[in-house]
Amino acid sequence: MKKFLLLCFAFWSLSSFAIASVPHITLTNGAGYTPPPVTLNSDNNPIGRFNLTLSFETADLSSVTITFAGTEANITWVKLWSSTSSTYDGTATQIGTTQSYGSTVTFGGLTSSVSTGSGTYYYVTLDLGSSSGSVSATIAASSDISGTVGFFPTPGNNQPLSSGSIELPVELTSFTSSVSNFTTILAWKTATEVNNAGFDVERKSVNNHQSTINSWAKIGFVAGHGTTNAPQQYSFTDNVGSAGTYSYRLKQVDHDGAFTYSQAVEVKIGAAPNVFALGQNYPNPFNPSTNIQFTVPSDGRSVLKVYNTLG
Repeated sequence: MKKFLLLCFAFWSLSSFAIASVPHITLTNGAGYTPPPVTLNSDNNPIGRFNLTLSFETADLSSVTITFAGTEANITWVKLWSSTSSTYDGTATQIGTTQSYGSTVTFGGLTSSVSTGSGTYYYVTLDLGSSSGSVSATIAASSDISGTVGFFPTPGNNQPLSSGSIELPVELTSFTSSVSNFTTILAWKTATEVNNAGFDVERKSVNNHQSTINSWAKIGFVAGHGTTNAPQQYSFTDNVGSAGTYSYRLKQVDHDGAFTYSQAVEVKIGAAPNVFALGQNYPNPFNPSTNIQFTVPSDGRSVLKVYNTLG
């Protein structure tokens, strides 16, 4: 009887020691993570994350492969960051080397320590140019993530790194204004559009010292083209009717209600011009007619010559 108890005790001790010596890691995907809006022509835009939590002992993340999908264009670089924060901020540290963007990107040779408690957050960021479309990121297979020691997670395939696809915003390439008598003519162009419902046109009055007389007010709406990679042109005419200085801006609105503002442009209505100026014609290209705005500093006969490409 004593020998039996002694053997049982020895077996229990050895089993406990074997389990305690191997750390266990839990992976939480990014299905509950909504990244902040991205900014075109900027670096380090977070578009996904995952979390690794260590139960005990120590372990490192050594490799992870990220799979991208969508209708994206003009994305340049991909980076991986580690942080103890659940938001991407100045505390994040880049790990691994910067990778060229592609359908799959592997970060290998890592020695990133996985933390206990709330764990370690890993963020995937993109460097964007004049990008367009939408993009999503996943850990496509259990074999796409590994560690140096311990029971590394086998979470199953297609683990999302965000709550949905990341929409790359409308790229406004120009926004101009011209004046004809007491009428303001606004014109703008986009290079690409994603989920674009349209543009609220807003106006406010200002005095000669650039301070606001009244707040911004919506004066019209121009429908957008939804999602397109083709350049688009828009115009809006505002019959102001009274002299003064006015500022205009565009409020670009997505179908989901998200919006961004353009830079403001300013016009003077009813003031005599004091310079020679020739505005961009609109529309362009055109058939059969177009508008050309110009100003001269005094009344008199004016001649406007239009040349074709042959001169």
